Amino acid sequence: MYAYLRGKIVHLTPTFTVIETSSGIAFEVRIPLSTSCRLTVSENSILLFTHFYVNREGEQSLFGFLSEQEKEIFVQLVSVSGVGPSTALAFLSSLSSEEIVEAIAKGDIKTIKSIKGIGAKTAERVILELKEKFQKRFVVLTPKAGLSAIKNKNIADALEALMHLGVPKAVAEKNIQTVLEQQGEHLSTEAIIRLALKTK
Repeated sequence: MYAYLRGKIVHLTPTFTVIETSSGIAFEVRIPLSTSCRLTVSENSILLFTHFYVNREGEQSLFGFLSEQEKEIFVQLVSVSGVGPSTALAFLSSLSSEEIVEAIAKGDIKTIKSIKGIGAKTAERVILELKEKFQKRFVVLTPKAGLSAIKNKNIADALEALMHLGVPKAVAEKNIQTVLEQQGEHLSTEAIIRLALKTK
């Protein structure tokens, strides 16, 4: 319903913020620690990617994230039976988005169980329902040369583009990893695609 909000932060706590838009309307937005620790009240213009959630009792809440990847992880998590928005926020407050994706994609129950409120059965359900989705949506790379196992949205977008260009997923991932090892981790999507297409 709401794709994102842009406005001024007028109130900030570790768990929620209030953003006043240019129209003068203020929205209370629940956020994970991964987002709140990167915000300050003095910021005049901030953009949060948002997800509108309605629970079974009809209560409505708006959740905000600084990256589209965090938002997507949240949406996927709350789709799992037994994982509500508070638990999904606990995921994003306890682990980085990269660590969450890596744990789920690799079936790391121990890491998932370390999240407050997550028991063995719920951890198994999260892996069962999301493992394949995360492996397809996010880039899972074998750690080499100090690279993170999961890379950012630029790399996920580059992988998707390469596959649309006819490059097999396994080859695309291999070429992307080679590019990152040779060129560094902070390339634009366009640069990753261009260099990956040149990689043999």
